[in-house]
Amino acid sequence: NTGSGGITYSDNDDYTLTGNLLASGQTISLTSLNGAIVQTGGVITGWTPAAAAFEGISLTQANQVTSLGLMSTNTGALAYRDVDGFALTDSLFTTGAVSLTSDDGTITQSAGAIQAASLSASAANGINLSRTNATAAVSLINTTSGDIVYRNVNGIAASSISNVGRVVTLTADNGAII
Repeated sequence: NTGSGGITYSDNDDYTLTGNLLASGQTISLTSLNGAIVQTGGVITGWTPAAAAFEGISLTQANQVTSLGLMSTNTGALAYRDVDGFALTDSLFTTGAVSLTSDDGTITQSAGAIQAASLSASAANGINLSRTNATAAVSLINTTSGDIVYRNVNGIAASSISNVGRVVTLTADNGAII
């Protein structure tokens, strides 16, 4: 969409994204009422994509957005990959795992919370997820520069934390860090 109004797509069942979704400066909204949303090709380019699916969301191609909106799934995992950095501007909800990847940038959180069984975040230039998150386990890997900052409302079970030679700050509001 090169005009205005963004892109909205909804389906009752599973669907696969195989081509590009271009909505620069606009929102992209994807919904699967009874299935999953899976990206096997193409690139999502837009201002703030949002997605909801009953059985999982996997947007793991070389996407290019500046912010990630509300993402929710009743069952299954939620995965997002971006070639540059991106900011979470709304919540991520799932009963399964959340996986966030920034190939060559930062992952930040300006609003919302991550609520999931587990969180895996990987970035090149820093991870700052300092809102009131609620995950049972975390894996945080930063490869090139920048710090790791993570806050959880409960205790933190850290399965893997890697930020060689740089600062790691973990905050557990109510519980231990193990």
